Parts: sequence; C-alpha cells; structure tokens
Amino acid sequence: MAGKGGGAWKVAYADFVTAMMAFFLVMWLVSQNAKVKDAVAKYFMDPVGFYQVGSNKNPGDSGAIFDYEGQGRVPGKNFQLAGRGRGSHTDRRQGEAETATVEQSLTKDPEAEEYWRTQALRQKDAATESEYVREKTLSVDQAATIQLAKQLETEFAAKVPEDLDPVYRELMTASMSYVDWRGVAQGLVQRAALTRKEESN
Repeated sequence: MAGKGGGAWKVAYADFVTAMMAFFLVMWLVSQNAKVKDAVAKYFMDPVGFYQVGSNKNPGDSGAIFDYEGQGRVPGKNFQLAGRGRGSHTDRRQGEAETATVEQSLTKDPEAEEYWRTQALRQKDAATESEYVREKTLSVDQAATIQLAKQLETEFAAKVPEDLDPVYRELMTASMSYVDWRGVAQGLVQRAALTRKEESN
C-alpha cells in the first residue's frame, strides 16, 4: 500500500523543511547584534555590489580591495542606505544630518581638527607604501581616504560609553552606521594636503 501512495508526501515534506529552515534563519538573524543585521541587510540589498561598482570608478569604493564598507553611491541618490526591505531607498537624504554632525565636531574643536589633520597626513604618508598605490590601482589620496575612513569609524564607535543604557547605545550605533565616513575622510585628506602645500611654500 505504501508503495502505491505516490510521491506527493515528498513535496509536502520538502515545503516543510524549507519553511523550518527559513524560520530558524529568521530566529538566528533576530538574535544578532546591529552590526550583523546591517551587514545582512546590505548583502540582500546589493549582493554583488552592482550600484557601487557601476556608479563609482574607484575600486576601493566598491569594497573590492579594502574590507571597509561605507555607504555606497547610487545614481540619483546621495547615499545607498541599508534599510529594512522595500521602501528603503526613499529620498529622505538620511545620513546627511549624521555626516554633517561628525564634520562639524571635527571643525569646531581645534584639538580634534589638529588631531585628524595629523592622522590624515599620516595615512597619506603610509599610503605611498601600499601595494595598490605602487601598482597604480589606487591613487595615494584614494588609499589614504579608505584607511582614514576606517580609522574614523573605529575611533568614533569606541567613544560610545560602555555603561550607556542599551537602548541609547543602540540608537547611537545605528546613527553612526549612516555616517558617510568615506566622504568625511576625503575632506580631511584634501584639507590636510592643502595645508601641507601651504606650509611648504
């Protein structure tokens, strides 16, 4: 009798296993921290880096060389945002306020401005030794910008107090994920280069 029942149960069983796999995947994702969730969201929004590669000629900006992943450029948009499913690419200019806040904090505080100017020059000097610069894959300024952006993001994240209420800590971390660190770093590198040129004249 069992042999004459057909294979319909196999289809039902395959659907059940697929549903269980999806359920446990969702449960795993819900339990992860904001950084993992953001990385998964970015992957599903742009798994092959099409927008970044297609709209920016800088190989470093596509994530192809360095492990830093910033907010990529999308044609007609200021930022490519890691959102939650549909509607995440609405033109809210999200990220501009966060980026402007970081830039203002660097220009209004003379000590911070001098510190990051020094770091920009240090990264620029270090970039001349990079294999990507020697192979002419990246310019010195491009390599310095990528590395300085990573340093900016790391140091700003480290300043979030450990004893802060988890809700406010999560909000701060989420806000910092929208900052265009690459853009901030590019401005610092350019200003540092101009300052060095003026001092040498």
